[in-house]
Amino acid sequence: MPEPALDYFTAKPILELMLAQHQMEAPYLAPGATLPVFAQFLTLPFAGSEDGGSYQAEVVSEGPEGGSLYINLCRQVASTADGEEMALASTWRQVGIQWLYDMLSVGSLESETIWARDFPSIEAFIEAIENAEGWRVAVAAGTVPAAIVVMDEGDT
Repeated sequence: MPEPALDYFTAKPILELMLAQHQMEAPYLAPGATLPVFAQFLTLPFAGSEDGGSYQAEVVSEGPEGGSLYINLCRQVASTADGEEMALASTWRQVGIQWLYDMLSVGSLESETIWARDFPSIEAFIEAIENAEGWRVAVAAGTVPAAIVVMDEGDT
């Protein structure tokens, strides 16, 4: 059986398969354990245009009650569909893993986005994620429900 090709439509099921091969599935995804699988996901060749991997930490402050921290590990890919297929799909999508942490206080935590393309290697990108303040907070907080997400252009 041929190895499935990573493309716009297969990215999500391939990520889910890679996690399953490491005995992991949503919603039980510990951030620290998923990071090596995400790094491996980024090394798979993509048939088409892509913007590569990203780490996104979004801090939403909700006043004196606390706030929320969204953590996303995503790969942004473009559709190669044309004609009728393209009418059913957006041009770009992000495929990845998302966690939501409710926090009593967001403190000095700030939103941050890190792109793999800004680093000389996947290893350097992963090291930057590991050193990001939001990631350290997420790893220290432990496992919370996670989701495998597909965010089409316009959804993000």
